[in-house]
Amino acid sequence: MFICLLTAYLVWHLREALAPLAFTDEHPPTRETPVAPAVRSTSASTKAAAKCNGVHEEVRGFRELRDDVQRVAKGEP
Repeated sequence: MFICLLTAYLVWHLREALAPLAFTDEHPPTRETPVAPAVRSTSASTKAAAKCNGVHEEVRGFRELRDDVQRVAKGEP
């Protein structure tokens, strides 16, 4: 169970650290009720449409970033 919790924490931490490079909404708007549908912020919509963040870095999905990190760790070009 400890390994599962450690893995979940590691994934959460990676998602937070890689949020500027992923399609993650960094500043989600607050909802009045927890059952209200989620709404994307304007900054996230802009990031998704342009496929780059505020400092002109390419934005990818979390799984694509994870695959790139695995490829680099294996020493592949």
